Amino acid sequence: MNDTWSPRALLPTTTDKRRKLWEIDHRLHCSIVGTCLTLRDLRKIAKQLNLAIPDDMEEYDVHGRFVGAAYEPRAIAKAMQKMLERKHQIAVRQFGRATTDQDVNELWTRCLAQGDVPGPYWALMSHPATSRSLMTKAFGHVHMLSHLVGASNRADIRRLNALEAEKSSLADQLDNAKRQLAERDAEMRDLLAQHADEVGRLNERLFRARAAEERLAAVEDRLANFETGGEYATLWRTSTDLKRQLAEQTERAEQIEARRALLEFDLQRLQASNKQLGKALQDAVSEREALDDVLRSRLFVPRDLEGESRTARQSPDLDLGGRRIVYVGGRSGAVGHLKTLVERANGTLIHHDGGVETTSLRLTEVLAQGDAVLCPVDCVSHDACQRAKQFCKRNAKTFIPLRSSGISSFVIGLQEVVSAQGHRT
Repeated sequence: MNDTWSPRALLPTTTDKRRKLWEIDHRLHCSIVGTCLTLRDLRKIAKQLNLAIPDDMEEYDVHGRFVGAAYEPRAIAKAMQKMLERKHQIAVRQFGRATTDQDVNELWTRCLAQGDVPGPYWALMSHPATSRSLMTKAFGHVHMLSHLVGASNRADIRRLNALEAEKSSLADQLDNAKRQLAERDAEMRDLLAQHADEVGRLNERLFRARAAEERLAAVEDRLANFETGGEYATLWRTSTDLKRQLAEQTERAEQIEARRALLEFDLQRLQASNKQLGKALQDAVSEREALDDVLRSRLFVPRDLEGESRTARQSPDLDLGGRRIVYVGGRSGAVGHLKTLVERANGTLIHHDGGVETTSLRLTEVLAQGDAVLCPVDCVSHDACQRAKQFCKRNAKTFIPLRSSGISSFVIGLQEVVSAQGHRT
């Protein structure tokens, strides 16, 4: 998404062989990398090539770096090509049976209806029979799917009422997990104690068995004289019984050890599950508290109270102190609510859509007007977000990437602005 372009400009290469990644129009690379490869795939490639990509790098930064490297057949692009072929080999074989543009279109339509997109999308874009119009059509489908996924964030507000119930449920699950963990821990300790006792008894039996073997060795000379007699037969049966008992006890010890290892694995799994439940509960509480603060501070005032003084409508808990907040990207339908929220917090909101409707050349001018910049990473172009981040770094301005374009993420971002400005002063 680095250039402004029209899908009608796509010109697929005419060849009898399937296209390589770098042979496809570079303006399609963003959709191909974002749809057909996961971030885990990209980090795996980075590890294989010893690329300097830290674990805490922002996801859109990782995505942008690989998109920028896909246009020429160098190490990164070749590694992505290999990963795409290996990961989507089933879809590639399926589309390989198609010989015409119509065949490819029918396959793509069927896969799209079934919700199978990543593999078929790569197979379509790399297929030699795919026409320019079909590539444009498929790109449009994937582009709209990304919008639909982004639009699902509109349910965040509706989820507010459900968060309390979810919090209670998570708390109950956490308590149950702790109780189960304690029970399993006690059970494991009992089994370990039983295992220790069993091992002691086995060692004692093993000692007696070895003593018996020594006694058998001492009478080997006597056995030679009584091979055909009753005493020899008795000693042989005794030796056989002792060996059998030793084998049985050894097998029993191995079974107990295997059981102990299994219980230890279950304990580790429950501990990991407990940790995940705790984090989920903490995230839910943080989001609920942020939205509770907004509602408590009366940031959203009914129209019949518009005549009240500005001081009465401002939040005592969230005071921006007259700061100008630049909001880059987001959903246009929510900008009015966000503007009202900022004004109630004694601030000013300046919005730039990230280049969708307003020319991106004006972005720098808008960024210069603000004291802090907020950017929802799920609803903004890569180029606009990168430019905003670099501008803030050069001009020592606060830059806060938001998890989503929802109101809860925006409120948390405003709280970070107040906190960051407080540390500076």
